[in-house]
Amino acid sequence: EIPTETRLEYVRAHLRTNLRRPLEVSYVILHWLAGERKLLWVLPVFAASTFLTILVYLSIRALVGDPALSWICSAFFVLLPNKDQLYYHLAYTHIGAVYSFTVGSLGLFLLYLRNPRPATLWASIACYTVTLFWYEAGFFLPAVLLTAALLYDRRRILPCFLFLIPIGVYGIWRSGILMGQGFDYPIAATNLWSNLLAGGPSLYLGRQMGKWILYGLARFPTMEAPWRIFALAADALLLFGFARWLRRRTLPPVPRKAILVLTSMALFFIIPPALGQGILSRHTVLSSLGFSVLAIAASRFLLGGGPLLGRFLTLLFGGGLVVNQGIAWNQVVSCRMNNAVLEALQERREALLKADRVLIDQHSFAQRIPYTWVKNPRNQVDDYWGVDGLAGENFRAAVHWASGRSIPL
Repeated sequence: EIPTETRLEYVRAHLRTNLRRPLEVSYVILHWLAGERKLLWVLPVFAASTFLTILVYLSIRALVGDPALSWICSAFFVLLPNKDQLYYHLAYTHIGAVYSFTVGSLGLFLLYLRNPRPATLWASIACYTVTLFWYEAGFFLPAVLLTAALLYDRRRILPCFLFLIPIGVYGIWRSGILMGQGFDYPIAATNLWSNLLAGGPSLYLGRQMGKWILYGLARFPTMEAPWRIFALAADALLLFGFARWLRRRTLPPVPRKAILVLTSMALFFIIPPALGQGILSRHTVLSSLGFSVLAIAASRFLLGGGPLLGRFLTLLFGGGLVVNQGIAWNQVVSCRMNNAVLEALQERREALLKADRVLIDQHSFAQRIPYTWVKNPRNQVDDYWGVDGLAGENFRAAVHWASGRSIPL
């Protein structure tokens, strides 16, 4: 069991260094309470993912109208493998949870445009406030809402400026006036274009997306036989049912106004990480909402809404299932590797207590990777695990957990 003092130190360290996101503290306290009770770690992953998916579907339906088209766009969003970092380790569960508040704020505002009740507007503002003070990836949501108001009901433009209230309070907090902490991440407009051009396309259509697809396909055949057979049987049933369901439908085109709003989502939601240290896969969740619908709209435009589109979507979703299941199996193997590393450290507890420094040879792990696709000096194992296991901070935490003290790594 993790010693109580070790868990308290984790909370104290987080409070000292992460006050820029005060609502995230509640999740840190959950870490402390959970300890090693694995169910309390796993359930939030399923809850956050399920709730986010439902809200994505409802928001897309509010824009495109047609239930079948909304379901297909939502399924494409779920199957995009560029969001895999949400599941690297359970500490990222909170990011999926806060994205639910961001998408919830979007959905509530779209509802407000159709039925302008003040309670709906203030509920949207409240969700956005939670988003700001928890995780800032949805900072430019008001720009998306203003785009929607301009297109759907210009009488609702003025209420968009009420979102400046939480932005102002957040700016005061982050500037350090209240807490004296200031901005701990470099934020510069000069980063914007380089990060957008280098990271944005790669995460959707370039090397990064290719890496996820190739690694998913490569890992799927390595699944243990019972799981592989179950996955193939489930995939076949799902695709058969999907193909029959789609055969009886002609999908309508995505409305032009919805396309403009969704384009603003794909662009505005990727700006916050681009202003900072770079765009990582966990930053793509919100922009993927817009990208998913735009991708289906482009497929509908090129192939029509009939049988050809149905066959294409069936093949696309089948490939997506296999890729994501391969990535998921990679994470299963990664968790086993993490557990083996922790057990090895724990077995060497006495040696750790006497050590002045711990050396970890990551290169020896990297040599065991059966495929690397390209030669890269950064091909260390933490880059290719499904779980972010051997990154420096995680290894330091593992050594601290096993020894009960901080040791230079």
